[in-house]
Amino acid sequence: MKIITLIPIFVSFLFFANPSLAFAGDTTTTTTTTTTTTSRYTSRSSSRSAGSSNQHYCHPYHKHGHKQPDHQSNTSKHNTLWKIRGGTNSHDSFLKATGSDYSEAAKVLFSNIIGPASMLTGGLVPLGFLADPLPTTSSTTKKPLKWKKRAKCLYMLLAVASLINELVAIMYATVATNKLTEVPVEPAKSVFALIKRDYELQWIATNVHFMLGLLGFCGMIALRALCIYPGSLNINAAGLALSALVGMISIMNVGIAEGDGKGHTYLANEKFLFFGGNIISLSIRYIALLIKTFARKKTVMGMISFALFSFFFVRSIQNLTLPPESSSEDV
Repeated sequence: MKIITLIPIFVSFLFFANPSLAFAGDTTTTTTTTTTTTSRYTSRSSSRSAGSSNQHYCHPYHKHGHKQPDHQSNTSKHNTLWKIRGGTNSHDSFLKATGSDYSEAAKVLFSNIIGPASMLTGGLVPLGFLADPLPTTSSTTKKPLKWKKRAKCLYMLLAVASLINELVAIMYATVATNKLTEVPVEPAKSVFALIKRDYELQWIATNVHFMLGLLGFCGMIALRALCIYPGSLNINAAGLALSALVGMISIMNVGIAEGDGKGHTYLANEKFLFFGGNIISLSIRYIALLIKTFARKKTVMGMISFALFSFFFVRSIQNLTLPPESSSEDV
């Protein structure tokens, strides 16, 4: 009886001394599962290394019931977004583009001229149309002077020419700024390259008209000082205004020649292109682009405007070269 009573105690002692004995079956199952999994991966690796065409690798996404990411779908979505924004190139072309969007910088450049041109317009109106007309007689003897009559005629022409130049510059810059906002712009290597490619006519026209109006305004100041100031000051004051005019021409020529810092821009067509070397060449370039645009877009009003300008410009030059006595108008 004592021996039978000690048997449960002995079994309990074995259980607490080695608990793994109670889960011997589970351990065997775990070992079997691990062995089976190892054999699967081993056979899969050997199949891939052997290049078997009948067995395929099962991606973890497919194994667990997940869908593999669709890169082509992402590319299609990117193309759709690019087209919605107004792009014309495909996704591959967009990735190959080595440029950026410089439309905001171009708008800033055009806006930089709108402000000063507006200020000049506000100064030209009173100086050219509201101020007292220039005298045509001597300040001491009160006798008519031929050179003052010519100066008065030139002053009037400069007043009108300067005002309309500033107005045209404002118009060109305003329309270009609006188009840069309305129309999507393709990437470019620089803002200079963008303007050269898409807005060359607008940019050159804005600068030419603004500079001509500014020079005309300075010429009006010189003529008014020469005709109104007394003999001891008129030549000196007019000389100061004339020196400023020549200095501004020099500044303009240097700025035009520098261009993007190197005097040129390198575009996708692999050509070195220039805006111009000075204000004269820039004006010639402007006229050439203007005529080319008239021929390409068939703008009738633009052609009429250019014809009227040419006719009355030549007529004005002829009137200035005629003797003051031959003019039938009272100046």
